[in-house]
Amino acid sequence: MLLVSLNMWIPVIGLTKEIKQLSDPGKIAYLFMQSLLPTIPASFLAFGTEPLYSAYLEVDNIFNVSVINDQTMAGLVLKLGGGLILWIFILITWMKWYKTEKTFDDVVRTSTND
Repeated sequence: MLLVSLNMWIPVIGLTKEIKQLSDPGKIAYLFMQSLLPTIPASFLAFGTEPLYSAYLEVDNIFNVSVINDQTMAGLVLKLGGGLILWIFILITWMKWYKTEKTFDDVVRTSTND
C-alpha cells in the first residue's frame, strides 16, 4: 500500500531520466487533481449517518468514541490531512515557478533595454 501511494508522487519528483518530472504548471495541475480524488470517499465517511462497513457494527466503542464519530473523523482526516499536504506542495511549486518566471522576465527586460 505504501509503494502504491509513493507511486503517485513519481510524476512530481521524477526518479530517473526515463521518468521525467512534469513541468511546474503540470505538477500544479496534477496535484490539484490528486486533491480532488479523495473528496468522494471522504464525503461518504464524514457525512454518513450509519456505519459504512459492517465490521464497525461488531466492534465496541474504542476510547469512548462512537462508530459514527470515528467514521466522521476518518473522513475529515482523509480530506483535510491529505489535502493539506497536497496544497502545501502546490504552493511550494507555484512559488518556485513564479520565482523562475520572474527571474527569466527580469533577464529578458534587462537584455532588451540594452
